[in-house]
Amino acid sequence: FWLVDPDPALHRLDRVMNGPGTEYPGSIVNVRGDLFYFSAGVFSSIKQSSYTGQLREGDIGAPIEPATKLLTTAPVAIWSQARSQYICAFGTEVWVYTLSETSKVMGWRKWELSVPVEYLVEHNRQLYVRSGNTLYKFDPNYVDGTNFTFETHYDNNDREGTKMFATVDVVMEGQATLAFLPDVR
Repeated sequence: FWLVDPDPALHRLDRVMNGPGTEYPGSIVNVRGDLFYFSAGVFSSIKQSSYTGQLREGDIGAPIEPATKLLTTAPVAIWSQARSQYICAFGTEVWVYTLSETSKVMGWRKWELSVPVEYLVEHNRQLYVRSGNTLYKFDPNYVDGTNFTFETHYDNNDREGTKMFATVDVVMEGQATLAFLPDVR
């Protein structure tokens, strides 16, 4: 850890943690006093690593590691205070980790955007994405009428057996149909 002093000549390395590091500095974000980052195909948390002094299985990215292992595009990330989400974009593929203090629910979602994300910023509780010379605003009231599929292969945490749903959280207006269809794979 770096200790930062008002006098730049006094900046110094205080402690070296065994193991964590990343070749993707754009993924490093302060999340409620912790640092989340992407490295070696998996999302990690400095707090989780510092408890044991090493990287370990079961960190924040463990449930989605099979899907993120091959990501090589340099990501950009942000902590969205308004959404309580760590948002990390790899081109058009965006991984979103949601933390809810009130319901104690945490989990990953994947968004596929039609344009590659170059920068993310939040201003006045609005999320903006820049792609090339175009700035896009995420509108919480936007409805495009398309269908979406909720895939559950990230929910089993690499364990065989039955999956149980305690809740499915969808924010929307209008009507929806929800169906659970088995995938024999």
